[in-house]
Amino acid sequence: MTSPERDPAAAGLLAEQLLLDLREANEKLILAAIESAELKDRAEAAQAAAELSARALQESKRELLANAEFREQLLTIVGHDLRNPLAAIAMATQLLVNHGQLSKADLKLTVMVKKSAMRMQNMIAHLLDFTRVRLGDGLGIQAKPVDLRSICKQAIGELAVQPGVEIHSEFDGDLTGVWDGPRLIQVMSNILGNAVDHATPGTPVLLRACKKDANAEVVVEISNQGPPIPADLLPVLFAAFRSGRDLTHSKLGHVGLGLYIAREIIVSHGGTLAAGSAGGTTTFSICLPRPSDPE
Repeated sequence: MTSPERDPAAAGLLAEQLLLDLREANEKLILAAIESAELKDRAEAAQAAAELSARALQESKRELLANAEFREQLLTIVGHDLRNPLAAIAMATQLLVNHGQLSKADLKLTVMVKKSAMRMQNMIAHLLDFTRVRLGDGLGIQAKPVDLRSICKQAIGELAVQPGVEIHSEFDGDLTGVWDGPRLIQVMSNILGNAVDHATPGTPVLLRACKKDANAEVVVEISNQGPPIPADLLPVLFAAFRSGRDLTHSKLGHVGLGLYIAREIIVSHGGTLAAGSAGGTTTFSICLPRPSDPE
């Protein structure tokens, strides 16, 4: 057998093959280098895009937070600044009414101004409560021994003085508990007011309150006859500034926050608030726990 060193032809073929292998290796190396550079460029571009997107996202979050904080601070400032002059207006109109020397026309106008001031006070109270909840400050529940029967009667009395408003009540069992009385009056007023707003004219609103036997809870149901709550509205019924069925514009001075605030108050007491419509009757159900009976 002839070795390549002694056979020039074989040596030439071997050299040619080695050259081809070297060229192929160089081509692969060049392609690998190009692919590596392209991958690096794509990675750097992706990283730059991700960093830009992250910065844009952070900037967007900061802007949203700043806008939300501004809106909530504005609500708080406006609420506080408006409450005092409105209270003065309400007090002054009440003094004029009590004075008893107004003409019939002037008395009518004075009463109208007083009612408007009270509606605005109600709106401001809801806006301030909404702001407290959104800012994480809570509603400031101050629980004391109270009688829910008296609370319901007070809320009914405040609404029943209005022309055309008829509210019936039924009470059963021990309705005492440790709750925030003023806040529960606010709840009853909000829900009763909503029931009055949407009751069929000439039909009464019914409030039932009783103690459940199975567990130490008190249940209040407020019902009215009228159009049912639309099915698509039920999931957002207690949301702030909800829309639909004209629930956001109450003639009693609500601005779409009455039911939202009512639920927040009940939840703060560890209870539940639900609503449903069936057979032409809409019912709001409040369930309040009784952690301990007052002495």
